[in-house]
Amino acid sequence: MNKMKKSEYSEALVGWVRDLIKERYEVEKAAYQTFESYLISNFYLVTLVFNQSKILQKYKGDDQKYAVGEVELKQFRHLYNLVCREALGRKYNKAQNTEKPLSIACIDANGSRYWSEVGDFDNIHIHSVWLMNSSIKECFDKVVKGMLEKSSGAIDIENVDVKRYTGDIDKVISYTMKFDAFTRDGDDLGITFHILPDAL
Repeated sequence: MNKMKKSEYSEALVGWVRDLIKERYEVEKAAYQTFESYLISNFYLVTLVFNQSKILQKYKGDDQKYAVGEVELKQFRHLYNLVCREALGRKYNKAQNTEKPLSIACIDANGSRYWSEVGDFDNIHIHSVWLMNSSIKECFDKVVKGMLEKSSGAIDIENVDVKRYTGDIDKVISYTMKFDAFTRDGDDLGITFHILPDAL
């Protein structure tokens, strides 16, 4: 079987993620609300920058060897769970998936857009897309504010950049997932993205 070209893989990946977003739109849309209108109201691009020195200090004594981005994705999941808990209460894990925000997160590294081959990874960070109604967004803001005000804790995120949807869903998805598409031609780096909530 011929290996899928990177451009073909990227196009397929964008289509798959777009379909996941459209599935959520079909569940949540208001009467007569278009897909574009729904995105304007609910879609956010969130970039998370981590304090790599804190991560190194925290995990350097572990015997376990972590894959590229594994710690960052683990902390992203923790952030997601905190948002769900704030929005849905302590038993958030028993809530229906449609009550939780849809989020797709992919690791990235500085300069990955311009790499010709996989080399050293500098400043691992996460690009993510979130679908959040106004109530969930308030909970997200509250959790992020509290997290950034803490000097220590389980999450080593030092900066959160939130952008509202301004158009061209495919371009935003492609930007978010570019690291995963890039690594298809190189070594297997393991899991490079998460989709939350987990499928039941």
